[in-house]
Amino acid sequence: MWKGKHKKKAKQNSNLNSTQNINVVLSESISKEEMQHIISNAIIESENIREEKAKEQKEIELKEWHKTIGYKEQDNKFKKIINELKVFCKILFLKEKDIEGVTASTLLLKLSLSFFFRIISLGLFILFLISFILAFLPLHCFINQTSVVPGYLNVICFLLSILMFMLSRFIRIVSVEIEKSENFNYLFGWFASITSIVSIAIAVIAIVKGS
Repeated sequence: MWKGKHKKKAKQNSNLNSTQNINVVLSESISKEEMQHIISNAIIESENIREEKAKEQKEIELKEWHKTIGYKEQDNKFKKIINELKVFCKILFLKEKDIEGVTASTLLLKLSLSFFFRIISLGLFILFLISFILAFLPLHCFINQTSVVPGYLNVICFLLSILMFMLSRFIRIVSVEIEKSENFNYLFGWFASITSIVSIAIAVIAIVKGS
């Protein structure tokens, strides 16, 4: 019994000594900055591996989904439209066993958000054309022929036209990014933000009318 305890104690002491020796070696050979650099590189590398695996898995799921709905990449525009119509009809009558993930939800969000931003971009572009044309026309012809309209209003219209054009282009870029995105959380974040802004605007209008 005493021998067993002695062996166990000797084993613990040997493990402790080996650990202490390792710590001493590490502390002597590697500085604190080098250790932090090694750990940060390991974390970055593991994160890159995780993202790469997630990307590969997403590509596999997308290929399987395209195969299920019969989607094919077409260079010819006419063939592409025909293929998209076939895919749309097939999705409407898709079997329950073939429905996986949030592909349909993502597609619905993409279409809704893209249409919303396209409409805004078109509206801003129309405002750009109107303000740009007014910037180079005598405004008194539209307001009152007998009154004298200050010339700085044309400058304001020109500046507004530049602003409308820039906003229109930025909104267009957002719509394109949404069309290309497959991230459901990103799309849902946009959808939640827009619905919140619209809800606040409706509430403010209701309060103003009520008062």
